[in-house]
Amino acid sequence: MAAPAISHYWSWGAVPEKFYGNVMAEFRDNGVNRLILTHFLLPRFAEEPEFRKSVLSLCSRFGMRFDGAHAPWGNAWDLNETDSDARKLMLRNQKRMIEAAGEAGAGSIVIHIGDSICKRADAPPVPVLRDLAVAALEELLPAAEKAGVTVAIENIIAPTDTIGELLAIFERIDSPYLGCCYDSGHENVMTATPGKRPDMLCEYIRDTLWHGKPQLQERILERLTPHIVCCHLHDNDGLNDAHTLPGLGTIDWAEKIPLLRQSPRLMSVQNEMNCVGHEISVRRMVETCDALWRGEHL
Repeated sequence: MAAPAISHYWSWGAVPEKFYGNVMAEFRDNGVNRLILTHFLLPRFAEEPEFRKSVLSLCSRFGMRFDGAHAPWGNAWDLNETDSDARKLMLRNQKRMIEAAGEAGAGSIVIHIGDSICKRADAPPVPVLRDLAVAALEELLPAAEKAGVTVAIENIIAPTDTIGELLAIFERIDSPYLGCCYDSGHENVMTATPGKRPDMLCEYIRDTLWHGKPQLQERILERLTPHIVCCHLHDNDGLNDAHTLPGLGTIDWAEKIPLLRQSPRLMSVQNEMNCVGHEISVRRMVETCDALWRGEHL
């Protein structure tokens, strides 16, 4: 398949708005023309028309477009929200995020199934939470179709968003407006590899999300390939979700990139490195992603 241009993440909340143009200029001067409509920008696009107008004006000036959006997550945002009032708010919130993503021409929006509930000792069983997520998606997908946006649910690091859970949802909902966001770093953390034991995972994943009983998985990318509409590229050591530069972690990119390129529905390739937290320059980030996608594996 033809390789989509890579869309890049930036921590917009880490810089004053007066410097947004400088950030876009830096991306432009490094050959980038696509940015992710992040979980920080998207709610403001939905609620602040003047802010949206200002940012889109900057995009026009610097030759940028938004390719891929990401909704906020957590209470009153997660698809498996259990509280009835918060659930109503979640559905209103996510419908508005879908509309805003469509208005910005983002094409797809990543929405989390929900990890927050997993922190609770009294959390409902995973199948019950799956039913809640399915019910939410069934209500949201008509809005996605109207907006021309594909909803992407993501493989993450909790019992609610394992490969098994994602496939179970896809078995129940067959829609061109629903797909998967494959996350390379999350797969690396949750994949069983020689010498890796579940108890080696970082404390937050092992104890907070899995209550001491994490379950490692196999062949995540391979099994998700038919459903992948967008992907997040970043690396880690296989034990903690670091969102660092590919090549600094343990991901076998020579194996992953060819599989990703075979995904028949793939429309958006996204860099999701924490460039600010890890002090990664725009140039190094862009050059690394471009080399990866060309097959120059690190």
